[in-house]
Amino acid sequence: MNKLLMEENDRLQKQVSELVYQKGHMHQQVQNASVTTRNTSCESMITSGQFHHQQNLTAQPPQRDANNPTR
Repeated sequence: MNKLLMEENDRLQKQVSELVYQKGHMHQQVQNASVTTRNTSCESMITSGQFHHQQNLTAQPPQRDANNPTR
């Protein structure tokens, strides 16, 4: 009976070790995916912000010259 309990204990310890390893691996994958998603989102925001800024610059009417009222 003692031998059976020791074998089961060894088996369970190996299973726990494997699950801890898998959890660490999955956690790392989630972090990597999260970083990639944030970088992509930030790049999209920057790109769309620059595009919006360029549109605002080109959409502005020409400024009038105080010395030349016809302009």
